[in-house]
Amino acid sequence: MNQKAAIQERTIVSIPTFYCVYYAFLKLLSLLLWFVKQ
Repeated sequence: MNQKAAIQERTIVSIPTFYCVYYAFLKLLSLLLWFVKQ
């Protein structure tokens, strides 16, 4: 029970982290595309 709660808490933490990394990757990719176009 306690272990399951810890895994669930870790999943809740990892999802926003994943979105932050994904958003940063998209920003970096768009910046790179803009730099190539110049």
